[in-house]
This record gives sequence, C-alpha cells and structure tokens, in this order.
Amino acid sequence: MPYRPMGPATSMSFTPIRPQTTGFNLFEGVQDHQLNFSDLEHDQARYHWRFTVRGAPLFPTQEATQTPVEQIRPHRVHRSPDPLTYSVGHVHAQQRAKRGRSRRDG
Repeated sequence: MPYRPMGPATSMSFTPIRPQTTGFNLFEGVQDHQLNFSDLEHDQARYHWRFTVRGAPLFPTQEATQTPVEQIRPHRVHRSPDPLTYSVGHVHAQQRAKRGRSRRDG
C-alpha cells in the first residue's frame, strides 16, 4: 500500500521504503544439527558475547561494583629557576616588534 500523507492532496506520489527481503542470509549453508541448542544455551551465548566484548559482567546483576581508583599522574616538577627568565625560543615583545620592523624596511 503506498504511503498517503495526511492533509490536502498533492501532485507528488509517495512510495514507502521497504526493507530488502532477499539477499544475505546469516544461516545459509549451516546444517540443522549445528543449530541444535536449547533456548537457555542460546541466551547464555548471546549474553556472554554481548557483555564480555564490552568488559561488563556476564549477566546483569544488581550488586554494587567497585569503581576502579584512578591512577594519579605525577605532576611536572620542572620550573624555571628565576620567575623572570624566559624559556628557550621565547622572544620578548619588544624584540619581536623590532625584528618585524626591520623586515618591512629591508
């Protein structure tokens, strides 16, 4: 059945988007005896894959879990011996302005 919008009729026609029913089959070529497992085993396998992939417990529980404590990284101890000294490659604002003027003039 084509899709019909609510409201006044329009000149455009709408068709629904339907999922593809043919094509890829997950169990194609698998024999029936290979799929012969109980519902419980199927659920356990599904939960096992789903939760262990993400590192969660095997089955959901309501027990409180211990949150891992973050490792504290050591702070940088490197400090300038004099607070008024500049790091290597740092240019004073006055020197930068002078250097810039000389380039324009030359």
